[in-house]
Amino acid sequence: MIQQQKGLYLIAIIEAFKGGLALITGLSLHVLMNENIALWLKRLTHHYHLDPAGTLVSHLNTLVRDMSHWNQTWLIIALFIYATLRFVEAYGLWFAYRWTEWMALFSAAIYLPFEIYELTINVNLLSFTLLSINGVIVWYLIRIIYRKKIPMPNR
Repeated sequence: MIQQQKGLYLIAIIEAFKGGLALITGLSLHVLMNENIALWLKRLTHHYHLDPAGTLVSHLNTLVRDMSHWNQTWLIIALFIYATLRFVEAYGLWFAYRWTEWMALFSAAIYLPFEIYELTINVNLLSFTLLSINGVIVWYLIRIIYRKKIPMPNR
């Protein structure tokens, strides 16, 4: 049982980290909402010596160029909702609430098809690592939920 709790603690920390990233991203977008984000991104690219024609910078420039004020507001709201869900999930897993084990299983399993698809399209270490970590989390949560359903004999 102690081993189970350690696994849930680790998953809770991962979920809290994802919630923190979403919160920081949402707050950053909110702060930059009235700024010229394209100019800010150009300065950031120059400061970190990133290739302006690189894939990541190019995608970010396209996203920033096409994002309206209204879309940015909805994105910030979605990020705050996502962060809240991740923090609730982390809290529930930390204290081993049964309903959050199901919530974590569903929220991890929902990404598996997308991660498998991404790995078939773009085989790289990051895609493989994300799929592997998420697969282990799903497998672990299924084991936890299944073991709680069937009472273990006293030894």
